[in-house]
Amino acid sequence: LSDFKEQFVVSAVTNGVTDDANGVNIEGNEVWFQVARVGNCFAMHYSTDGENFYMMRLFTLPAEEIIKVALEAQSPCGKGGKRYYRNVSIEKKTLKDLRA
Repeated sequence: LSDFKEQFVVSAVTNGVTDDANGVNIEGNEVWFQVARVGNCFAMHYSTDGENFYMMRLFTLPAEEIIKVALEAQSPCGKGGKRYYRNVSIEKKTLKDLRA
């Protein structure tokens, strides 16, 4: 929930320093999130319907072959609220490497 009382998608990446990127405003109370990786290149996508995903962020991050992943909900300036995570899965799929 933003300062303007609108809900929006935010991504944070830490590489020594954390970089927050505010995304688009969303309607409703649910959002789907996915991360894809090829080597050290990561892409974050969001969806409001679980079917159509949109690019939220593309970044590089030095990482080992095996990484640890976590989900976090935060309310740095508010009183917080309940958050529910459903249907969380981690899949190992082969992505086409588009780097030339």
